[in-house]
Amino acid sequence: MELSLEKIWKDIWKSHGAQDELVIKYWYEIQKAYSAKTRYYHTFSHIQNMLESSIKFEDKIDDIQNIQLSIFYHDVVYSGKRKDNEELSAELARKHLNKLNYPINKIEKCCNYILATKGHNPAHSDNDLNYFLDFDLQKLGSNWEEYDEYSKHIRQEYRFYPDIIYKPGRKKVLEHFLNLEKIFKSHEFYHLYEKQARLNLLMELKSIH
Repeated sequence: MELSLEKIWKDIWKSHGAQDELVIKYWYEIQKAYSAKTRYYHTFSHIQNMLESSIKFEDKIDDIQNIQLSIFYHDVVYSGKRKDNEELSAELARKHLNKLNYPINKIEKCCNYILATKGHNPAHSDNDLNYFLDFDLQKLGSNWEEYDEYSKHIRQEYRFYPDIIYKPGRKKVLEHFLNLEKIFKSHEFYHLYEKQARLNLLMELKSIH
């Protein structure tokens, strides 16, 4: 059965004494952002896949609510024309979460998680953060057909750039991931997806002329 993203969002706030009107208002803002016509990959489908993973691995996670809020907000601001999407997403998360009475220390953690998606650098001491980052990159380890569709969706999100600009930038991104000692930080995701992800990234890299 397909997850109800709205239900997950509203269930989080039942235990925080948040104002219902704000919970609904911010939900519609999030929904509008991920439904923008300029998005092809960074949509609610991506959010749903990450939330499904969070539920699947809930027994490995210390703070499921914090991870799920980080999932909802991590791409809430997204444009191929900007270089500060993560910073702006974290800023919006901080604004909303403050007004929803989310604990200050957890707001900072959520914002730090969002900012960590900017580079997906080596593994962290924070176990939850490692899982969160792995959920975000899971598509890299899918079968080639799914990965190929993903890479085409990314290209559509950057369609305003000609190949002469897009291709060098894309190569830099692919090489960044390939140069990481481990793309996936958690034990489970490393064994499930690392090998296939590297094959996919290499195949895309070789296809860029």
